[in-house]
Amino acid sequence: MIFKKEEMIESISSRILLFCANNKNLAKINLNNGTVSAEDFFAELFNILYRDNNSKLFNTNKDKSNYPGIDLLDLGNKKAIQVTIENTLVKIKSSFCKIPLKKDNQLYSKVEFIIQVNNVTKGMKTFGPKYQDYDVKVICIPDILREINNLSKLEHIEDICKFVENAIKVPDKVMADKQVDGEAFEILFQILKDRITKSDMAEMKDPISIYKSSPKEKKDKFDNDWKRLIDLYKLTLGMTGADDDHNKLINYENRLSECFSQDLNEIQKDLILKYLRAESFMVLESNQGKPLVAIDKLTEKIRTDFNVGFLSKTQVMSFVLNMFFTCDVFPLEFKTNEED
Repeated sequence: MIFKKEEMIESISSRILLFCANNKNLAKINLNNGTVSAEDFFAELFNILYRDNNSKLFNTNKDKSNYPGIDLLDLGNKKAIQVTIENTLVKIKSSFCKIPLKKDNQLYSKVEFIIQVNNVTKGMKTFGPKYQDYDVKVICIPDILREINNLSKLEHIEDICKFVENAIKVPDKVMADKQVDGEAFEILFQILKDRITKSDMAEMKDPISIYKSSPKEKKDKFDNDWKRLIDLYKLTLGMTGADDDHNKLINYENRLSECFSQDLNEIQKDLILKYLRAESFMVLESNQGKPLVAIDKLTEKIRTDFNVGFLSKTQVMSFVLNMFFTCDVFPLEFKTNEED
C-alpha cells in the first residue's frame, strides 16, 4: 500500500527518533538494543537512501578484516562511517588516532560521523570539511531526516518507509507518542536557538509595540474564534473526550516545558519568545487578523523556514497552539493612546 508522503515521513521520522533516543538511554546504563544494532540499521538505511550512488555500506564489526576507528565501509565510494552517541569533538578527533594515515589508506578517503542526537555541538558543526587530509562530515539525526524528506520520488520514500517500519517496531504507541513529542520539541527549540542572533532581533517589529498579553486579554481579542482554537488544540493533541484527556494535556505541557528549559539560558529563552511573538504577529497581520488561518500559515512557515518538514504538521501546530495559549504567539499591541 502506497501512503501519502506526509504519512510516510511521519512514520519514518518518529521511528528513527525513537530508535536513537532509546540507544542514548540504554548507553547510559551500558546496554545495547539487543534487536537491531545502530550499525546494521544505518548501513541498510543509507544503502537505500543513496542507492542512486550505488551505496554498498557494510558493517565492519562483522567482518574478519580489521578496520580500526570505523563502523561502516563502502569500498566502491571510498567512504567510511562511524556511528556513535558521543556528541563531543574530543570523540571525533580521537577516532583519527585509530584511523590509518591518509597516505597509507587505499580503502577510503571520506570519513563521516553519524551522531545519534538531535543537535551537535558548535565545534562539531564547524569541524571539517578536511581533517588529516580526509574529507570529513559530521551529521546528526535531523540532517538524515531532512535528506529523506527532500527526496523527490515517492517510490524512494516508500522503500525507506518499508525498511524502517520493519526494522523498528513500536509496541506501545502511547509511550512512543510521548517520547516523539519530546524529541520534536528538542529539535524545534534547538533550531530556534540557532536562529536567534542579533541581526534577527534587529529585523523584528519594534519590541515596544508588541508585548506578551494576559490570558484574559487574549481571550477577549479572539473571543469569536476561541472555541475553535481550543478544539483545534485538542485535535492536535489527540484528545477525544476520554477520561484521560486532562492528564494527556498536563503531560504534553510538562514535556514542552521540560524541553524548553534544557540547554537554554534565560537570555536565549527570552530571545526565542520575542522572536516567536514578532514573527507570529506579522503572520497574523498578513492574514487579516484571522487566527485559525494564521495558525496554519505560521505552522507551515516554521516547517519551511527551518527545514523541518520531517516533523509532522500536527507536531508543529500543537507547539504553535501551546505558545498561542501561553500568549507567546499572536501577542497584542500596546494602545497608542494608553495612559501611563
